[in-house]
Amino acid sequence: MSLTEAPALAFIYDREVTSHDERLTERLAACRAYADRMGWHVAGAWVDRGDTALHAGRRPLWRGMVAAMEDRAGGDGRVVCLVADWGRISHDPADSVDLRQMVSRAGGVVVTVTGETDTERGLSARADVVPIRRTPEWAQRASGPYGEPA
Repeated sequence: MSLTEAPALAFIYDREVTSHDERLTERLAACRAYADRMGWHVAGAWVDRGDTALHAGRRPLWRGMVAAMEDRAGGDGRVVCLVADWGRISHDPADSVDLRQMVSRAGGVVVTVTGETDTERGLSARADVVPIRRTPEWAQRASGPYGEPA
């Protein structure tokens, strides 16, 4: 089934270390525009800022987003973590896999605004983005504050 065949609920994620919001605003707008083109509903946007955006183990809003995804998984349609690009998750390949695996265990898939997904080999013209294996086990429930409302 392609991403366009079933309606999806998009959970937009980004991270920004600096206090310059122009690039962040552009990336979030690109995500909202992509969701709109796909006919997806946006559940909200979660943005980790400052030092928490640097360290994969500290991402409170990523964890909050995953918890919200767990609450919605199994309903009608797909659950999607939508990012502007793979760097929004992590530039470290091992951290990226760990964070994307959390989304998978919550019943979701990560998608970029260019239509790449983290479970298809199609994205792997890029050697730095390793596809994850979908596993049936559920991760321990993530907790943390939720992001801004849609």
